[in-house]
Amino acid sequence: MGSSAGGQLASLIGTLNEKDCLFPVKRMKRISGKVQAVVNMDGILAFIHPESGEGADTPGKPSAATLWFGGNTSEKKELWLQASPLSHPFPGTAPFLFINSSQPHFHAGRDEFAAQLDSMGIPCEIKTLENTPHTFWLFNPWLPEVVRLPTRFLSRTLKP
Repeated sequence: MGSSAGGQLASLIGTLNEKDCLFPVKRMKRISGKVQAVVNMDGILAFIHPESGEGADTPGKPSAATLWFGGNTSEKKELWLQASPLSHPFPGTAPFLFINSSQPHFHAGRDEFAAQLDSMGIPCEIKTLENTPHTFWLFNPWLPEVVRLPTRFLSRTLKP
């Protein structure tokens, strides 16, 4: 579970779900590194997408994404795609719950991602909270919903 940048990272790990070795981890053999569910609260799914606005550099002022990747979309396109969960769904991807603000920028790629999961029979739920700022999970009146939605989703998704 993660919000904003944490939602992007949780989504990337849950999408790859041990398919690729982008994040090799040493672990005890009796513990699985497989992600069983992901809750994404306003995390970006696609850094290169018509709706994302990521990489909107201006002269002398590179975007946060350009600084993070060490180059713009032309210079480091492969990295931008590699960090985008939208680039990676496969049949082993974890089930997803999206809890989104009403800010469209944070929905970029979400519907395509959900369609990919649906085509593979992977559960995916989307809840957009109306009239909300990007940081809705920190404030009332939205906090109770932020607790209720993941609790219900994880109760249905995670089996003992």
